[in-house]
Amino acid sequence: MRTLLSSSVALALALALAALSPFGASAHADPLDHWPSLDAQRALKGGLFTAWGVSQPSVLSAIRAVARTDPERDLRDRKQRADWDPTDLAAADALGLAYRRHGLVPEAVAQFRRALALDPAFLRSRLNLFDLLREAGSTDLAARELVEGIRLQPTALVLRRMLADLYVEVRRYKDAAAVLRELVAAAPGDAEAHLALARALLRAGEREGARAAAERAARLAPADPAPRFVMAEVYRAASNWSAAESELEDALRTHPQSDAARQLGLLHVAEGDYPAARQSFKQALALPNPDVTAFAGAAVAAQAKGDFDAVADLCRQMRRAGHERLAASIMANAWLARGDATGILAVWSALPTDQHAMSTAYDGFLEATREAPESAAELALQLSRTELFMEAGWPQQAASAVEAVVKLVPSSLAAAERLADCYAAAGDEAGEMRIRENLAQKHPDNSAVASRLARAWLARGNLARAEEVSRDFVKRYYDDLENRLIVGELALRRGDFKAAVADLRPAFARHPLDDRPYLLLLDSLVRSGELVEAAAVVRNRQGAVPTFVPGPLERAILAAAEDKPDEALACLRRGFPRAPLDAHLRVLAGTLLERQGNIAAATAQFQVAAWREPGHLSTHLLVARTAARAGLPEAALKAYRAALAIAPGAFDLALEAADAAAQLGLRSEALALLASARPKPGPQRRAIEARSAELFLLAGEPQRARDAAQAVLKQDPADPIARRVVLWACRELGDLEGALKLAEAWAKAAAAPELDADLGTLFLLHQRHREAEERLAAAAAAAEQRAQQFALAKLHAVACIATGLPKKALAALDAASDARTADIPLGDDLAIAYLAAGAAGKAEQIIQQIEKSRPTQAGWLKSALSPLAADRDLATLTLAGYAASATGWRAKAAELLRAALKRAPAEPLLLHAEASAQADAGQLDAAIASANELTRLCPAAGEAHLLLARILDKQGKSEAALDACARALPLLDKAAAAERLAIAERLAAAGRHQPAIEAYRFVLDAQPGHPIAASRLAALYAAHAPAKLAEAEDLAAAAAKARPHDPAIRDTLGWTLLLARKHAQARAELCAAIALAPPNGLYLYHLGMVDLALGRRDRARRALSMALALDPKLPEAETARSTLKLLENPQAPPPRKPDHPAK
Repeated sequence: MRTLLSSSVALALALALAALSPFGASAHADPLDHWPSLDAQRALKGGLFTAWGVSQPSVLSAIRAVARTDPERDLRDRKQRADWDPTDLAAADALGLAYRRHGLVPEAVAQFRRALALDPAFLRSRLNLFDLLREAGSTDLAARELVEGIRLQPTALVLRRMLADLYVEVRRYKDAAAVLRELVAAAPGDAEAHLALARALLRAGEREGARAAAERAARLAPADPAPRFVMAEVYRAASNWSAAESELEDALRTHPQSDAARQLGLLHVAEGDYPAARQSFKQALALPNPDVTAFAGAAVAAQAKGDFDAVADLCRQMRRAGHERLAASIMANAWLARGDATGILAVWSALPTDQHAMSTAYDGFLEATREAPESAAELALQLSRTELFMEAGWPQQAASAVEAVVKLVPSSLAAAERLADCYAAAGDEAGEMRIRENLAQKHPDNSAVASRLARAWLARGNLARAEEVSRDFVKRYYDDLENRLIVGELALRRGDFKAAVADLRPAFARHPLDDRPYLLLLDSLVRSGELVEAAAVVRNRQGAVPTFVPGPLERAILAAAEDKPDEALACLRRGFPRAPLDAHLRVLAGTLLERQGNIAAATAQFQVAAWREPGHLSTHLLVARTAARAGLPEAALKAYRAALAIAPGAFDLALEAADAAAQLGLRSEALALLASARPKPGPQRRAIEARSAELFLLAGEPQRARDAAQAVLKQDPADPIARRVVLWACRELGDLEGALKLAEAWAKAAAAPELDADLGTLFLLHQRHREAEERLAAAAAAAEQRAQQFALAKLHAVACIATGLPKKALAALDAASDARTADIPLGDDLAIAYLAAGAAGKAEQIIQQIEKSRPTQAGWLKSALSPLAADRDLATLTLAGYAASATGWRAKAAELLRAALKRAPAEPLLLHAEASAQADAGQLDAAIASANELTRLCPAAGEAHLLLARILDKQGKSEAALDACARALPLLDKAAAAERLAIAERLAAAGRHQPAIEAYRFVLDAQPGHPIAASRLAALYAAHAPAKLAEAEDLAAAAAKARPHDPAIRDTLGWTLLLARKHAQARAELCAAIALAPPNGLYLYHLGMVDLALGRRDRARRALSMALALDPKLPEAETARSTLKLLENPQAPPPRKPDHPAK
């Protein structure tokens, strides 16, 4: 840079960059060259940098040069600024804008949403998010942002204006009118609002309402001619030409410099009064910067007069102004009036893109007028009127002109197509489609006619009809490009990527220079995961087009095909700034991230593509399915809703969406989605009814679920989902007899191996052991997953033990041990089963392993070994009870274990199992009695007191449960760290601080350095043990070092450092905590108190206000409110913070 900058410019640059520093006293959120203050200075000769002896443009040029040498500097600086003060919403918003400039769209959206989470009324981020979503093409999401902003800020009229503008932009005129009615109600004196309402009502077809709104606007702004223009438009729409002319003449008389002359000229042309039109357009052209339609209107009026030279001169002026297409059309019509084919050809030769089509069309016009030369001038004039009115936005008048053309040249295909275009612009969809369908019948071999008809159906959302039209044409004309592109695009949209590739390959092979088949083919291959094939397409294009230069998409595909995903992602990131909303780049980025296992990031990339392609079913499904895998059910459900809006009633899609809704607990929506699936009678309808039964079961309605599932089984007795729902509903209802009866009936009706597991379990619980043994043996042999093999082999062993088959039982137990994986815990039942099968040694080995983690449980097992070994029925009952608990038959488990206790009274192992089963079955009084008996027998067993606490919790006796937890705490073994941690958290939450401190100490004694226990203990010390503050700081620092990405731990360290008066370090930790988590009231409260201690009153006020807005019920809410009251008085000294405020 030394060679590029003079010393004075370098000084100015240094000062400017210092002003941008996130630690400067006057840091700004906006980039230097966007400051409003600099905009004002630009208008002056001297300006901001005069005192430095340099010009402002030189400084800005230098800053941009620095930006080019370090493109990431701006982003780093803004992130540093936002992280340094998390409550500075301007900085957060500026970071979002920086993300957007760098093409990091998901990050930008997240940043804007974060700012809005801190302050939903922050208008800048709301508008930036709206603008980004609108630019991306997601008008629905953009509108939702504005609607939410209006809900939160009803007085923010700018939001209503922007929402109305958005609705007008997408032709939702009735919605726009509804918003504008609210706006004029809120601001009745706003003439612009009344005028906008008048325009929206007019486009919505409500002429009387539009006239009334325009009259109100005229009364409010009598000096503004715009209301008269709208009135004239209202009269024109009603074909009241004289009233429209009167309004415009009045406007012209009172405002001769307005647009009235041009509009009056257009009206005269519509009426056919060309001399008056010439006069009006002459006035319009005399004004500064006349509209192009003034030139075109004057040319049409000159053409009507037969003044060829005037037409030519006006067309030259239009061409110089950049309106070549309009000028060419009117000039060609002037030659047509003369019957001069050479002149027409010369005109269209200057526009190569339209040359062939327009030359063909005008050949037809010349042929039609050759035998009747007197009609040539009229035909040419009507064609020019059409162009004029379409350019002016008067589609109804344009349609009238083309209708006259069609009467003169009824055989002209070009005229009929133009009439369809005019009808479309005028909103006459029926008229447009009638013409296009007629043309398709008359010209079945015309590619353009077929493709335009298909595109018209596509625009109306009728994808099936669009594909039918183009597919039929492609079958007859294999090499047709336009219709092949349509069928390929439709296959891509619906997610049939193989069909898309099959349709697009021939198009790309015959048209390698055309970007459309190339990009669609690449997209299809990427979405189908065929990256090697996509790379081959890229290389083919390189070979076919010598001038082709691969862009970021192509370079990324080539790298991905060579198994270089990081390099591919780097290529895409370099392409994002230039094309931040390119759906092709986003889909490829999402695909690569998904392959790397970063499912959440992949979802974010697919979401951007879905915003850009709101009508693509396959893109929404990419988002939905990836979000579901990423554990983002809300995002998945939103994407499914968008997909169903495109394909309403799609059967498989409705099922997936219902599953997503059920995961969020939205049972009613899930049922509604199932009902919307429109299933065909038969399997589809039964599948919907079976899923509905599942939802009833999930909603806690087992009887309704059973009835619904049995209704399905009446139609299809073998429906597996309905069978499963019936059995589970019986289990919830405790109807073992009913479940067994149904399962036996199903098995008798037809061989059903899939019933072996359920039927074998039911036989076992019903003590029909031989039948259980046969079924469970078959089920265990057929199981594929290891967890299933383990569970079924254990059940089979129990059945073998009950039937006196110890060898078979041992074989089954060995099979279970082999199937067991490290994540499957060892249970008491496995040891008991080995003991009952005669393998006491193996039982002892299992007990030894259990003793390492659960010594009390192992002790109870050892105590029970003798009676269990001596009494096979006792062992069978005990194992059956464990089996019933494991399979969800809770009441049966309690019954079986109660029977076992009668054979071995006062056995702690059985008492513990019985009390647990009774609690699960809802038999709480019996469970309390069993648990009390257990604590009486084993007063030193912490597990007994913990069980009692769990049951008391179920009874709603939280204080008694806490007492039981406190008793359990010192009795638990060191190995029970998780139980101690859970007790400590319960005690702390209940305000029992000293017992909680002891509990956390127990955890740390057992597991030194346990980060969660250390952090929680540090928080308790800091808040309730001032003498332990140094130890608290050490504990919090150690926890943060062990888990630096845990926001709660970083927050605790920050608060502890604040109490230790280490304010700067405390602030850094709290800022880190806030950056790591969604907006959190407690963290912001802590930050506010740190800023208060640092003397930063404004920042403290901001943080405390945000904390209360996020969480009004914050435990520290009263402290925050009282502090805010003191801060509101700028003359008051900073309030003195207590040394150890309660956390």
